[in-house]
Formats: sequence, structure tokens, C-alpha cells
Amino acid sequence: MFKYILLITFALGIISCSSTSRTGSLAGRRTDLITAAEISTTSTSSAYDLIRNLRPNWLKGRGQKSLYDQSLSYPVVYLNGYKFGDLDSLRGLSSSDITVIRFLNAIDAAAKFGLNHVSGAILITVSF
Repeated sequence: MFKYILLITFALGIISCSSTSRTGSLAGRRTDLITAAEISTTSTSSAYDLIRNLRPNWLKGRGQKSLYDQSLSYPVVYLNGYKFGDLDSLRGLSSSDITVIRFLNAIDAAAKFGLNHVSGAILITVSF
């Protein structure tokens, strides 16, 4: 009897620790990626408008910055691997130059770029 309880507890522990797919899917598209094919179907002029039309959830605040600063935190923008700025910096980027846009959740952004990514990061790759 004790072995069965131990086995069930172990199995539930494994199931609860397993992760689900982080990429998700909305009608066959990845929710963490905007591809060149998707970009070419839009008529937006800026990166901000492009994201607002295709993945508006990326632009939302996701929690307070700290215990002392109760304001919402927003994703940090990176351009070709370098920190570019906040969400307003997306307004100055032409969508015609963008090849791909990725969204990293808070955990993945912190692992790649360090702390202070409470709301994740938006990674933009442009071609020159």
C-alpha cells in the first residue's frame, strides 16, 4: 500500500513539473514569433503597429517592477541582439526592414539578458 501511494505521489510530481509548449499556436501560427511571411502580409509602417496588429499581447504590462515601484513593467526591446529601448522605440523602426520578431517570456529573457525583464523581451532582427 505504501509503495502505491509513493508511486502515485512520484507520478503526480513528475506531471506537475513537466512543462507545456511555450510556443503555443493560434490558427497554425507560433505565438512567440512573427515571421517575414507574416510581416509581408501587413501594410503597417512601424514595428509597433506591426506587433499591435499581429501579437497585441506582447505590448501589455505584466506585473509591477518591484515592491517599491508599483508601476507596470513592459517588455524590453532588443535589435539584432543589442538593447534598443522600451516599447516606444518600436515606433521608430520601419516594418519593411524587419526579417523576424521574437518574444521571450520573463524567464527566458532573464536567462539570456539578465534580470530586469519582468515582462519579457522583444527581439527584432533587421536586414541591412
